[in-house]
Amino acid sequence: MAWLNLGDVLNGHAKKYPKKLAVKDWRGKAWTYSELNIRANKLANGLLNMGLRKGDRVAVMLYNSAELVEIYCAFAKAGLVVAPVSWRYVDKESSLRQ
Repeated sequence: MAWLNLGDVLNGHAKKYPKKLAVKDWRGKAWTYSELNIRANKLANGLLNMGLRKGDRVAVMLYNSAELVEIYCAFAKAGLVVAPVSWRYVDKESSLRQ
């Protein structure tokens, strides 16, 4: 039995349900599985063309959104590791310096 990552699952869904809604965010942005797969493939290829390599870790600070799902799928396709950073993060020392 082979393990599937998020990119593999998206590929399968894009083939089986290309026109079915895959993601819709709070702003109303919505993509089908086919659209999400195309966007994730483009982003994955772009990241690899920038010099990132399988196993590299990349910090991501972003609101919950359709783009966040796209990023997670693209990173899985490229073999990159997501290091999520909360958009609510506040450096404790920055408030002490004032």
